[in-house]
Amino acid sequence: MNILFEPCNAPLRAGNRWCLQAGMLFFLFLLLYNPCASAQRLSLKTNVLEWGVLSPNVGAEFLLNDQMTLELTVSGSPFRLTNDLYLKHFRLQPELKYWFLTLMTGHYVGFTAFYSNYDAAFGGNAYYGEAYAAGFTYGYHWILSRHWNLELSTGVDCCTTARQSMCPERSMETRTRRDGCRHR
Repeated sequence: MNILFEPCNAPLRAGNRWCLQAGMLFFLFLLLYNPCASAQRLSLKTNVLEWGVLSPNVGAEFLLNDQMTLELTVSGSPFRLTNDLYLKHFRLQPELKYWFLTLMTGHYVGFTAFYSNYDAAFGGNAYYGEAYAAGFTYGYHWILSRHWNLELSTGVDCCTTARQSMCPERSMETRTRRDGCRHR
């Protein structure tokens, strides 16, 4: 079951329940982590570019040791621009980072993975399903001021998806049939 929008005739699967539970545990962990958390142990972050495409997101990066951190990011988008143009999704993404010199400053390499549940339509084609990926990242982190930092990263991932095709909705009550879109 998609937690941000109605499923597109998709049956409820155990993987979707796990995703909802993992997201809820992540936010519970953030609330209970350490009430006296300091910037040296916990960093809250967001991806501004994702907000620009109507995909709200939040992440937290936790100190593991002197050179490693773990980042957990959750994002989702329940928005629909038109019946033929939308990207609704939920994404959960952990990343393990190794910092070369100083923790949370300078160069790092990381291993990342993600799970995404999506419903997308572009032009006359639409798809919904789940995607899984794993890969490697490289990034650089700048300290701008006491409370503001900037991080840029790039990466290479291998992704697999379980998707189903459909025709975008022509009206709120019309969905796909086995033989394709319903024409007027």
